[in-house]
Parts: sequence; structure tokens; C-alpha cells
Amino acid sequence: MGSDVGPAAHTDADPAATGEQGNPFARPGSDSSTAPAPPPLVPAPGPVMPVRDLDGAESFASGRRMGAVADGPTPAPRRSAVSSATPPERDNEAQTTSGEQSPSWVMHHRRTLILWVVGALVAALLIVTGFYFAGRRSAEPTTSPIPPTSASPSTSTSPVPEVTSEDLLTVKDADKIVDGASWVVVDTAETKAAATRRAACLGADLPDVNPTETFQRALGTTQDDQLAAMHQMDVYANAGAARQVQTQRTAALAKCSDVPAFIVSASTITGLGDDVTQVTVSFQNDPAEFHTVLLVRTGRALTMLDVARNGKAVDVEGVATSLLRSLKDVCSRVDGRCPANPVVAAAVPPPTEPRGWLIASDLERLRAGYGRWTVTEPADVTSPGMGCENLPLATEPGPTNRAQRTYLLTQDDSTPDTFGMDEMVFDFEDNAKTRAFTTKLINNLLSCKDRVLTAKVTDGGAVNGVGVDGVAVSARMITIDQAISDNSSVRYQLVVSIADNRASYLLASVTNDYQFSADQAKLLAMRSAQRLSQS
Repeated sequence: MGSDVGPAAHTDADPAATGEQGNPFARPGSDSSTAPAPPPLVPAPGPVMPVRDLDGAESFASGRRMGAVADGPTPAPRRSAVSSATPPERDNEAQTTSGEQSPSWVMHHRRTLILWVVGALVAALLIVTGFYFAGRRSAEPTTSPIPPTSASPSTSTSPVPEVTSEDLLTVKDADKIVDGASWVVVDTAETKAAATRRAACLGADLPDVNPTETFQRALGTTQDDQLAAMHQMDVYANAGAARQVQTQRTAALAKCSDVPAFIVSASTITGLGDDVTQVTVSFQNDPAEFHTVLLVRTGRALTMLDVARNGKAVDVEGVATSLLRSLKDVCSRVDGRCPANPVVAAAVPPPTEPRGWLIASDLERLRAGYGRWTVTEPADVTSPGMGCENLPLATEPGPTNRAQRTYLLTQDDSTPDTFGMDEMVFDFEDNAKTRAFTTKLINNLLSCKDRVLTAKVTDGGAVNGVGVDGVAVSARMITIDQAISDNSSVRYQLVVSIADNRASYLLASVTNDYQFSADQAKLLAMRSAQRLSQS
């Protein structure tokens, strides 16, 4: 680089014959590829580079584009060796100021460089376009149902159903309810919308708590008693939601406002699930239709089973046993307690508001297929009694609180005009004062014939039982006929109940032809005492 070196003049001599090497940066097949390579550069004696006197040969550092390196006339591009259609080059190469031919290397290969730049730009555009469409494809859901094949095992991301229709009651399961019954599956629903059947006393669930899965199945028989069953399973997002719906269902079952429902009995069942409620009700038509209803919460799943039969309720033990297979299959899937050996025991029906009082569903119809009980809200005691109490019920000392509600039977044209029942509830400071009050009241009623010659007293005896939390409860039944003329009398069925520090007095005005039977009166007496224990 100690002197100006220009491109060698074009020659037709073969480089191989002359022993000279061609230019390694030239395009193969071009004239420049056959031109001899420039002689080796001679190192400069000093660090200062000599100035080349080339017209317009400015530095790349000046910021100009590649195509604008030279401002003056440039040599025409040489014809490509692979393009015979390219017109011959004009032989009017620009001269340097010293009179020598000196077109620069950049200008000599300008066409090649332009092709490289254009190719690079096209490649960059293709890459950017590829990334854009690849991103769009990754954002769109795939339409192919077939996953890619892999030699190694993979974990499926599809949700596994926690409950299926196979977990519903089968014919084999139902055989455990009643021996010898011939069960068949009537229908099966696999969505909440399709599950249109309802268990006795239960209406629609909470509208703001929806299950993630719902399955329902109805089974029936051809027996004369029309034995049938309805099984439903609901799965919720968490145990809290399931518990909330279970509480609502239990409250509806406890009240059982379906007309003409009568709560026959209730049971506790241990070893079946996390929460269990069982109630047996009767629709007192002709014949009476009994429903044994069982509610079970297992973690996040709720099970509801209603077994219906005319004439007589099925045993609770058989109903509980029929669910064992289903509950064992789903308990681990829904994070619940798995069943073991269920134990059934008689219990007080679930409490309902107002606590401590009889409700309409505690009272039986006096004529099958007719009548509807209506109940007033508790209020101040206004009843004077029937005349044999020998104490003022509204003001007798001892109770710390007292209230009264009235029960009437409507929609039965056989109901006497004088029929009705009052219940009076008394609160005391302790059990001793409660017993003192009830003992006095019972003795006054039993001795009424000694004070009133027209009274006829029949002692119905006592019933004893267990209330909530094992509280001892008892009730005394008394019937008194009070003559009102030589040819007629009024009959009263009376019950005095006690539970801890509470007492109740039932006064029902009946007739010889329209009254509670002995079994009904006994059940009513026990139920009134049990309800007292719930307050």
C-alpha cells in the first residue's frame, strides 16, 4: 500500500499458463476471476496511510449507503458469465486523475453487493413473516383431535370426571333395599338440566351455587306397593359449596312443607360419609305414600336417595347399605370420607324454626286424603284452658317466659267447628322448677273428676324418650270428656311434656268421631317433648 495499485488490465492469457493466481473474491466465471490477483501489499514504513486520489471514494464511516460510495462517473458493470443475454459492457472506464485506470473494488462488484443486500432483506422479511404466522398459529386452538405420537408416556391434560353415571344406584345395589324386589332402571340423566326429578320435601337448590357435575337415576318395580327409588349425585367446586347446599337441603327436609307430608321418623347414620341426614315422611293419602330420604355429603359430592313405597316405609338400614358401593367408588375422587360399616339409630327429626315448637309436618291428618294443617306464629298466652287445669295458664307463677300458638286443620269438610289445638310453651330457670310446674298441672288434670262432677278423666299414660344431645324427655297423655248437656259432651286430648327446663301443654278440642288415634296421640306426645329439647 506504499503506492497506488489499480486493477490489472484485462488480458486473454490463461492464468494457469502464466502461473498467476486469479482473484479469490471475484465471482466465478467473470472477467475479474481470470484476472491475475494484485501483487502483495508492501507494508508501509509508517502508521500514516497514503491518500488515494480516487474521485468520490469516501469512507464507509461517512454514513452513506453502499450504492452511493462514489459520486463521479463509475465503470459500467461487467457482463455475467452465466448471462449471455446481458449486453456487452461499454469500454469507457473512468480514469483516475493520474491517467491510470482505477475503478474501485466496491464499484467493480456493485451488482453482486446489491444482490446480496436484496437477498438479505428478502430473507429477513421471510423470517419476520414466518414468526408472525407461527405466533398466530400458536394462539389459535388446534382443530386436530389426534395428539402427536410420542414414544414416551405423557400426562393427559383432559379433566377426568369425578363422578359418572356408573356411580349411580344399579339394580344390584337396589336389591339390598328390599328382599325379592324386581328392580329396573327407568331413566338416567347426566346433566343438571335433565335431572328433573325431586326427592320428597326438597325443592330447587340454591340458585347461586351450581354443581360442576350432576347425575340422576330413577329405578322402579312392578310390585303392587309401587316400590321405587330416585338417586342423584352432585359434585361441587369445593367442600364449602357442597356443605352450603347440604345445609339448605337439610333445612328443607327438616321443615318438609310439602302438603300433605307428615314426618314419621328420623335416624342418625354413622360411618357413611362426612354429613348424613335421614328423614322418613308420609304423604297421607289413600293409600299412604312413604318416602325414606337420605342425604349424604362426601367431601365435594352430595348424594340424595329417596325410596318410596305405599303402605309402609322401607327400612333405613337397607337404604344406607344400598349406597355403599357408590360411595366407596367416589369418596377418594371427591376428597371425602369413605364409608365403613354404617350404624343406624333412631333420632329426633332435624330442628327447624321456630325451634322448640311443633310444626305443621309433625301433625297427622285425621282423615286419609283430606285436610291441611295451618299454624300461627308464637304469641302471648291467651288460652283459659279447658277448665280442669285449676291454675291460670297466662299468669301462673314460675315460668320466666311463656308463649302460645294455634293449629287448625282446614280443607276437610268433616272437621268439626270446635276442632283445633293450642300449644303453650313455658320456660323455667331450672329443671326442678319445670318439674314442679308440670307435676302440679298433671295432678290437677287427673283429679278434675273430684272437682267437676261432669268430667270424665282417662289417663293415657306416659311416654319417655331421648331428645337432642341425649336430654331425657317425657310426656303424659290425658283424655277428658266434659259434659255440656244431658246428651252431649266435649272431648279434650291433652299432653303435658317436659325437656330439661322447658315444658309444653297441648290442648286439642276433638270429638268421638274426629280425634287422634291412640298411636297418633302417642307419637304426638313424644314429638312435642323432642321438639322442646331443640330450643
